[in-house]
Amino acid sequence: MALSKNVIEFLGWLEENGQLFDCESLIAFVGGPDGAFIREYVAEDPQAHAEYIEFRRRLRKAASQATESKWQSTDVAHEPERFLSAVAKLPIDDPLDEYVTELALREVPAAVSRLRKLSAIRLQKTPNDEITKFFRQAVTCYVCGLYDAVAVLSRSVLEFTLRETLAQRGLLPAQSNGHGQGSVQELIDLAGKAKILKLDAVQNAHSVRRTGNSVHEKGISEREALTAASLTLQVLIEIYGRKKS
Repeated sequence: MALSKNVIEFLGWLEENGQLFDCESLIAFVGGPDGAFIREYVAEDPQAHAEYIEFRRRLRKAASQATESKWQSTDVAHEPERFLSAVAKLPIDDPLDEYVTELALREVPAAVSRLRKLSAIRLQKTPNDEITKFFRQAVTCYVCGLYDAVAVLSRSVLEFTLRETLAQRGLLPAQSNGHGQGSVQELIDLAGKAKILKLDAVQNAHSVRRTGNSVHEKGISEREALTAASLTLQVLIEIYGRKKS
C-alpha cells in the first residue's frame, strides 16, 4: 500500500481512538535504545543504513495493516518476535508515492504558516465561476509556495473581473490598444473614471498588474505574492461588496 494512504489511514485511526501521534516514541523505537537514527552513520556503514530504510518502509506497512484491522498493540516489546515476523513478510511501498508524500509532508509547516496569513472574507455578490476558480487557484498556489503563479493568476482575476463589470455596464471599449477589448491597464483606468473603483482601489489594481507583468523579468517573493493576492481581494470587495458577518 502507498505511503500516502498509510498516513491518511493512520491519522484517521488515531482520531477515531482519541489518540495523539507520539513522534518521540517512534524515533526511539526505530533508532534504538539511545534514540539515535542509524542513518546518521550512513557514511560509516552504508549497508546498515540501507537495512534501516527498508525496515522503516516495512514498519509503515505494518502500521497501516494494524489501523485497517483496528488492532492496537499494548506494548510492542512484549511480543517483538510476532511483530517483526509480520513486518518481514510485507512488501516495500511504492518509492514514487513515498518520495512525493515525504516531500509534501516537509512542506506542511510552511504551508500552514502561509495559510494563517490569509483572511477569510465573504463577498456580498458572488463573482462568476471563472473568476472564482482563478482566485481560488491563486490562493492555493500561495499556500503551496508557487509565488510566480500567484502573481499571474491574480492579474488574470483582476482582468476578468474588470472586463465582466465593464461589459455589464456597457462600458467595455469595442477596440483599444489593438486587442479588441482593451489592455489591463486601460481596463483599470476606465473602471476608475467610471467610479467603479475608488482611487485606492485603482492603485491596488495597478500594483497587482505590475506584479503580474514582472514575472518574466524576475522571480516573485512570498511577500509580493501575498500582497498581490490580498490587493486582488480588496478590488473584489470594492466591486462585489463585503458580506456582513
